[in-house]
Amino acid sequence: MDTNMLPIISVIGANASGKTTLSWKLAEEFDLYLLDIEELLRSMVELPLANKALRHLEDYIRYNELIPEELVEQLGSPDEALIHNSYVRKKRVPIDIALPVLQRKCAQISKEGNHRGILFDGFPRVAGQPKAALEFFDEESYLAIFVHCPEEVARSRSLSYPIGDDDPVFEFKLAFHRENLPQLVQMLEAGGLLVKTLNDGSVTIDEAYASLVAILSENKIWNELIVSKSR
Repeated sequence: MDTNMLPIISVIGANASGKTTLSWKLAEEFDLYLLDIEELLRSMVELPLANKALRHLEDYIRYNELIPEELVEQLGSPDEALIHNSYVRKKRVPIDIALPVLQRKCAQISKEGNHRGILFDGFPRVAGQPKAALEFFDEESYLAIFVHCPEEVARSRSLSYPIGDDDPVFEFKLAFHRENLPQLVQMLEAGGLLVKTLNDGSVTIDEAYASLVAILSENKIWNELIVSKSR
């Protein structure tokens, strides 16, 4: 664990729960670096590749073709190849691949010294991820925020977005969260690492944000990790 690593705040919840909007507002008000893990991983396989030694893999990436396993092994199993193959297989990037990438990015952000903390939008997603993540980071510098939203509200909200998911895609994502979120919330809550807030559509997003900030203001971990810090 790098003692200079900034505190980590996770915002979790189902799709269309409002977690991304609330994350943006928190990041802006409290000088947090908002890190989209999925975007970070995808940036690893954007063309041209940053690692010039892997340029001969670009045709596989350009044409969305699986990189042969023997070639991956020959190259020393670089992150770029492993991440690309996960996407081609339409699988989530395994946690043992994603975490080292995430740790390096967090170390870079921490070293730059421009923020009070790092905010993860939508990570972790399943119960095994925080346990693995806390082996890389520090349980004493971590807090999760769960944005609860009733399914019918999230569904209506998603389908009304100009670039939202269509119904089958949303239902697929909802089923994933329905299966995994309860276990994840229970695990984080048992460890004293969770703050809960509600965004059920009965108030505006600004009012939901004000409510979240009020809840956080009463949380000892939040105050110690974020509010007490000055850049």
